[in-house]
Amino acid sequence: MADFEFLRNLPSLKRLWLKTNATLENVDFVEDLVSLERLELYYLAKITRIPNLDNHKRLRQVVAFDCNRLTDISSVKGLPKGVHVAASGKALKKGFVTKGLTFNPD
Repeated sequence: MADFEFLRNLPSLKRLWLKTNATLENVDFVEDLVSLERLELYYLAKITRIPNLDNHKRLRQVVAFDCNRLTDISSVKGLPKGVHVAASGKALKKGFVTKGLTFNPD
């Protein structure tokens, strides 16, 4: 499936798990899913950034695993202390750390 825009209509969704999609170019629709507690992105070959998560007050975990074009995860800096963040991919720079968050480069 290439288009997940229909998910914008599910604002009470608590967990989003997307895996192995070579055509999805962004996950901007996540910005409208403000009830998310877990955002899990695995092997999404074309995404380059994590969208704005400032309004996601219930978020406890953000995982972006082996998203090889992912270069911008700056949106996680605004998340509350205690949110677990793990990201890996060929394009990410090693050693990204921000206060209160954990980051595990590949």
